[in-house]
This record gives sequence, structure tokens and C-alpha cells, in this order.
Amino acid sequence: MGRHSRQKGKRGEQEVARRLRAIFGDVVKRGWQAAGPAAPDVDAPFFWVECKRQKRVNIMQALRQASDEREKANDPRTPIAHCQQDREPGTVTMWADDWFEWVEDWKARGER
Repeated sequence: MGRHSRQKGKRGEQEVARRLRAIFGDVVKRGWQAAGPAAPDVDAPFFWVECKRQKRVNIMQALRQASDEREKANDPRTPIAHCQQDREPGTVTMWADDWFEWVEDWKARGER
């Protein structure tokens, strides 16, 4: 991977971390890939975040990567993929079963 691609990925991770930090506070950090392959791109409460910022993003591959790495780390957080193709808004993808669990939890708490 070239320097330009690494820098683009780093900027994407920084942006996601910044936005989640505005919600959750200073507990949110960029992941440390130096810690090994089983580390999230963004270390945040509730979610194992895999970030992809590319010309063409394979969303399902990114979500599988988040799931596989989270499983290797034996981490209970919900895997999600934050993907952004060039000059497009970002998307967040999660498995439908995880989404339904979140919806059930929100309903049980009486949130609307």
C-alpha cells in the first residue's frame, strides 16, 4: 500500500474517531494496528470499528474483516464497517442480527 493510500486511511480513521469522541469522550482512540491484526481501526465503546476510505469500497469485505478480527480478539463489541468511497458520504454497515438486537434494547429502554 502506498503512502497516499495510508494517509487517506489514517485521515478516515481520525475523522471517525473525532466524531465518536464528540459523543463518548476521550475513551475513543484510533486503534493501534501495531498491536496486531486483531485491533479495531477505532477503539470505541460498544463498537468494533473497521474503517475503509477507498476509490471503490467492498463493504461486505470490510464488515467480514471487522467481525473476524473482533472474534480473534474475543471482544464482545458489535462489529461495524465505516466505509467512504471517494467524493461520497460515509456509510455504516452492521449485521442485521446485531441491528435487531440494538433495536430490541432501545425498545426495552423505552427510547423513541
